[in-house]
Amino acid sequence: YIYNLGRRSLSHWSNDMGLPLLKSLPKELTSRSEPVARIVSNSATPQRFILGSHGYFCAVDLDQPVPERSSMFPPDHLRAKRLQLIKEDDATMFCPPPGKKSKSNHARETSTNFTICLRYSEILFQDFIAENEMVIVEQPWMSILEELPDALARRVYGS
Repeated sequence: YIYNLGRRSLSHWSNDMGLPLLKSLPKELTSRSEPVARIVSNSATPQRFILGSHGYFCAVDLDQPVPERSSMFPPDHLRAKRLQLIKEDDATMFCPPPGKKSKSNHARETSTNFTICLRYSEILFQDFIAENEMVIVEQPWMSILEELPDALARRVYGS
């Protein structure tokens, strides 16, 4: 939720989303196993912010409508393909009746709002260092594994 300190109440965006908020957010964001660990904002665009975790970050624009589904970047990433399979399974379970789609519904489906970026893994730090200039520090698992010492020789008794 976004709280407006000046009005001492929830912001208009939070009120428009309804309660509970989880039902209004894209499923790709709410069903992730890793929780949001950071919120980063750019001083050049105060209506936009980034929700970040250790394996992804999500760009949010408060002026755009919230889509039913998030888009993934890059779309050919392994984790994006895995989520695509889950989407297809959900679509076969729930197929709405065929009919005309309204313009607002089509805009919700093709929105770039809540785009999830999977390009980075094991993000240690993420912040804006200047207007429209962000730094991301990551430490991939392979570099951690390379720094570990070799296994110790162990004698096996009784064999």
